[in-house]
Amino acid sequence: MKKLLCLFITVVLAFNFSSAQYCGNSGFGICTPNVAITIPGLYPLWDSLPPFINGVNSSATIQFKNFNIVYFSGFTLTVTSLTIDTISNLPSGLCWATNKTNNTYANQENGCINVVGTPCDTPGQYKLYIIVTADVGIGTNQMINADAANLHYFVRLD
Repeated sequence: MKKLLCLFITVVLAFNFSSAQYCGNSGFGICTPNVAITIPGLYPLWDSLPPFINGVNSSATIQFKNFNIVYFSGFTLTVTSLTIDTISNLPSGLCWATNKTNNTYANQENGCINVVGTPCDTPGQYKLYIIVTADVGIGTNQMINADAANLHYFVRLD
């Protein structure tokens, strides 16, 4: 019985890892930055992805241009690179991945984030919290919540 229980737990853990391994991790090639964005920010410009439908497997892409400055303690600092650490508040069943193996983008570089999966959550509008680390080249990195920096973005679930 112990062996059967251990085998079951191992299979469940392996399945959970394989089905969730791209959630929040880079999925090189999962999306392609193909929109020429002229100023730093997120695209589509209406601040939200097309609606997702509960129980339907689908995907949508956020295009972005990395910003080149950040304001910290009254100083304007140049961003050397930016790393996307996490995107929280996605409806259950949805995951995200970028087009870079390390989720890190140089100053003013274009990138993309693919949101994919089969949602199974309460219908409504979900405000995304995109947390990034900005390397400003002064020996310390700054964690930034894109929402707090007025880069609001939403996913609607129908």
